[in-house]
Amino acid sequence: MRAAEAVLVIRVTPRAADERLKLDGGAIRAWVHKPPAGDEANAAVVELVAKNLGLPKSSVALLRGAKSRHKQFAISGITQEQLDALVAERLR
Repeated sequence: MRAAEAVLVIRVTPRAADERLKLDGGAIRAWVHKPPAGDEANAAVVELVAKNLGLPKSSVALLRGAKSRHKQFAISGITQEQLDALVAERLR
């Protein structure tokens, strides 16, 4: 049996003045200090998502968009409905 997995789509802004994760008009946006070079920004987004949603970092993995501002992350251990509820509750 395959473990539950959900997908989170995020628009990332690297080299931001502050780090935050926000629900912005139905879309999720992330701002991180790290530059995009060497996957530093991607790692920072993984940490930010895990911290803000109360998930372990090991449950957040980049699926698509390693070199794009638009990224898809797989969130293991929860369903899409559970993830949607977490986002609605914790991101404002």
